[in-house]
Amino acid sequence: MTYCTMPFISPFTDVLRSNFFPSPLEIGAINQELADKSFQLDALSDELKHLQEQLDAKMAALDVLTSSIDDHLRLLTPFRGLPDDILGEIFACCLPTRHGAIMHRNEPPLVLGYVCKRWRSVAYNMPRLWKTLHIVIPKAPEFEGPIDEDIRTELNLTFNRYMSEHQTGLAAWLARSKSCALSVSMHDLDHSWSSHRLSPPALSYFGTIFGVASRIRHLEIDVNQRATSGYVAALPATMFPNLSSLSITFTARLENHNLINSWKNASIFKASRLKWLSLLQFPHSFDNINIDWSNLTLIVAMGLTSNVRKVDVYDALTIFTNCPRLNECDIEIAHSRTAPTTYPSFHLKYLHTLSIVSDCKQLGDLFQGADIPNLQYLRFHSRIIPSYHLRSPLLVILSRPSMRLKLLAINIEFFTLSDLVDCFQLVPWLKQFSHDGHLEHSPLYTLQYHMPVVPKMVSALLHILTPAANHPLYLPNLTSINIEIVKSKMIVTDMEILNFVRGRLEGGSKFAVYIRGLPISARGRTCVDFDAVMGDYIADRRLSLKLNYANPHEADTLTYPHRAWHYHHLEASSPSVVGVLYL
Repeated sequence: MTYCTMPFISPFTDVLRSNFFPSPLEIGAINQELADKSFQLDALSDELKHLQEQLDAKMAALDVLTSSIDDHLRLLTPFRGLPDDILGEIFACCLPTRHGAIMHRNEPPLVLGYVCKRWRSVAYNMPRLWKTLHIVIPKAPEFEGPIDEDIRTELNLTFNRYMSEHQTGLAAWLARSKSCALSVSMHDLDHSWSSHRLSPPALSYFGTIFGVASRIRHLEIDVNQRATSGYVAALPATMFPNLSSLSITFTARLENHNLINSWKNASIFKASRLKWLSLLQFPHSFDNINIDWSNLTLIVAMGLTSNVRKVDVYDALTIFTNCPRLNECDIEIAHSRTAPTTYPSFHLKYLHTLSIVSDCKQLGDLFQGADIPNLQYLRFHSRIIPSYHLRSPLLVILSRPSMRLKLLAINIEFFTLSDLVDCFQLVPWLKQFSHDGHLEHSPLYTLQYHMPVVPKMVSALLHILTPAANHPLYLPNLTSINIEIVKSKMIVTDMEILNFVRGRLEGGSKFAVYIRGLPISARGRTCVDFDAVMGDYIADRRLSLKLNYANPHEADTLTYPHRAWHYHHLEASSPSVVGVLYL
């Protein structure tokens, strides 16, 4: 059937879309005209419906055929032909590197078992995929105010069922690891259990994990209440013949003095192979702990913001004088009102990495007799308001003889300019310098808006390190500088950065510059066209220029790993790169 595509012509065509109002006689004529065309409209609609049904059927057939062809093509993919051992190596590369594998169906290695039968078989029969594990212990339901007893019972039953299933999965995970040495971390979300509760959820997990204690090499746990604290403190060292790394975080105050004293002779500290020890917010002084300090090569001791107990200068002295094999140390030192008047000397000839966060005014006296000839990586964060009447303890550390530091990371807003210059004069061989920004909750955080010199510290730093005729070249061997200004409210301009980069390059230095969080203009770009201005350096000196502008909305959400600060090697290590600018 052929249909006309033109509108039908009627005696009323000329008055369409006008203000014409028909008479009763004309209304009847219009209705007659519309009735004649309604049959044609219905026929056309029926035919369109039929054609749409045919089109839908053809599209469905096309989808089925396309899907079938794609399924057959997948059979030809080379990945399916990979041997099981190569497939297993690929699986191993899928595991997280910054933490242990998480026991969740959407995370490797569990997610690998949901792809196909073969993948499940390969993954479940590869023990080293299951040798690391991070467990988040679930939190029991909390009830505030009156609640119906039936609802309370149902919620508790649901939680207990979930706990049972979770621990069944944990046991299966450990079984798949077979005889592999284990790395286990357990984070307890439940900090609400009162001290009189003797059976918190964590205890049941401890029982499962410590059932394979002989295979645990790295252990990280939370202790937040009487039951778990007493349980862990009483564990015999003989249960952990292969334990080399132990990290314990005390997340709540221990009120019971007997419980605190139980950590004085905690047997787990006497594990025969223990080399790495991390104690966060530890409730006991270090000088009375029964530990064989001489075996330890890495120590982490923090608690500066703790409401439990702070690590003081006595604890630091205990560590430095009793750990002759110490390689790495990460410590927070609080000021002590009863600090000793004299400090013994200590010798740490193997110490190469040291991280200190301190508000201890006696720190300089502590390091006055230090022998640390092989220290290469130093991170020093001060929490003491800078003053020209109190020199920075960092000067004492940097003045130790025979030390050739490679990397120095500090928070420059806690230094006077004279101290900063003196620090640079003490380390002429320094290769990497980093400004990490202020620490949250530091005293200067609330005062920096009233101290006009603080926002200009980055500008002053770049000016000091820029070669000039009126002052010597500081840090002549510098190869990289890393400045974090996202959270430190610093001010620096494009021209200051440009002059610094140009001055160092013209002086013959090969270096990388990383400045994260540089403010940008309202137009979303810098005021200087770095590509155009630095073009000659790119051509003549093979300068690699990288621009990455800060998003102001992300400034408060950026996080940086605390323990990995000295492992972040900058990109200038490549011989083909003379300078890298990262904004």
